[in-house]
Amino acid sequence: LKDIGVCMIGQTAEIAPADKKLYALRDVTGTVESIPLISASIMSKKLAEGIDALVLDVKVGNGAFMKSFERAAELAKNLISIGENSGKSVIALLTNMDEPLGKAVGNWIEMRESIETLRGNGPDDLVELTAAFSAYMLILAKPELTYEEAYIRSKANLRNGRAYEKFLQIVQRHGGDTNILTDLDGYPKTKHAIPITAKSEGFVLSINSLEIGMAGVLIGAGRQKKEDNIDYSSGIMIHKKVGDRVKKGEALATVYVSLDEQLEPACHKIEQAYEIGFNAPDKKPLILAVMDKDGFREMD
Repeated sequence: LKDIGVCMIGQTAEIAPADKKLYALRDVTGTVESIPLISASIMSKKLAEGIDALVLDVKVGNGAFMKSFERAAELAKNLISIGENSGKSVIALLTNMDEPLGKAVGNWIEMRESIETLRGNGPDDLVELTAAFSAYMLILAKPELTYEEAYIRSKANLRNGRAYEKFLQIVQRHGGDTNILTDLDGYPKTKHAIPITAKSEGFVLSINSLEIGMAGVLIGAGRQKKEDNIDYSSGIMIHKKVGDRVKKGEALATVYVSLDEQLEPACHKIEQAYEIGFNAPDKKPLILAVMDKDGFREMD
């Protein structure tokens, strides 16, 4: 942290050790969705890490734990209250999860997209959200900055390569191998690359993010059971997002998979996740609202 100004950490057995036991109790008592208990679980770890300020991403929509804006806002309010009462500055962004963020769904495929984003070549929505979160973190560190100034600075560091170079430093200092990050095409390929095509012409009205995620589990990108192995090379690349125009037979997504057993049901789930209609939909903003101790403002 002293040398390069940043580090990445995760929960260990020493950080908020009671959290794991409490989560197990929530699971067997039917209180997994309890907002006070969710808030305690999230903030206990953040406070134990010794933070001064925190920017939270509270997802809202069909692919999120919080399906409604009201529930997400209640959770964000609780998280902010806990942080502020502990002497920490907290901002929460309520962000749209009614379609996948970016284009990649999986493990390596998402890592690759993240690296491309740090190099300044990411999909528009992922770049926008990354720059927004970075901007709010800058504001908490330097309150004299306006949001516009902080956002411009953050986006510039994606374009000029500084964000990517900093990530390489982080990986190096954590003992990681940066060769795979500089040679993205060197990662093992999957056995199949199957396009999922549109059955009709029109506009993408909606995408069920949960169904896309469950398709990812079927092809090995996630676990159905704790003992399942993960295929880190499998994944789904989204080609068409909400509001995009599509022609009949045009690829909506591509499935990258080596397993044969679940290929057909996974492809069917992706087909069913897409709703195509004649009229272009009104697209929701990516950031639905921003909340802090003074309240929240919804985005247009």
